[in-house]
Amino acid sequence: MTAEREQWDDGNNTLALAPRVAVAYERNTETNERLEAAGIEVVAIAGSEPAAVAAAPAA
Repeated sequence: MTAEREQWDDGNNTLALAPRVAVAYERNTETNERLEAAGIEVVAIAGSEPAAVAAAPAA
């Protein structure tokens, strides 16, 4: 059930930063655990819009 909920709550919003390194929402515990079990380092972040933060121009 957790994985199904993450499908609707941004479990699929994961961004690869480098080979075997990804950034994902910290609340997506099932997705993050599966990635880590597969040998991927997960940089867990709080928040709701990592793409908007990453794409925002510097002030």
